[in-house]
Amino acid sequence: MGTSVFDLIISSSQAFNQVGMFFGAMICLGLGGLILVNSLYWRVHAIRALGTIIGVTTKNNLYIPVYRYTLPGMQTCEARSDTGSNSTRGKETGRVVPLLISPVASENSVQIDSRSAAESEHHRA
Repeated sequence: MGTSVFDLIISSSQAFNQVGMFFGAMICLGLGGLILVNSLYWRVHAIRALGTIIGVTTKNNLYIPVYRYTLPGMQTCEARSDTGSNSTRGKETGRVVPLLISPVASENSVQIDSRSAAESEHHRA
């Protein structure tokens, strides 16, 4: 006997599900790739320095730390982090943190060097 309409509908919906899952996987893979490339770019091109948290600013219920650091040429700079969170944990004034500083940004862009921070926390324990 031939294929029923019900079987045809079920098999076509399964094909659409597979195509949808494939496109969803490609989108997730692309986003992961962008995050990886950004992280590698920062690791390769950034200047590393120790900085001190000198304050915290708020914007849209996010706490954004402000750092003071000294560049290898002994120039002292201040910069706001390019990331923030809804917690002040880890943003205590006077805390010394390892920083990654973007040398190409028009305004000093700074990130915490989380890898170095994690290693220093591990050695303290």
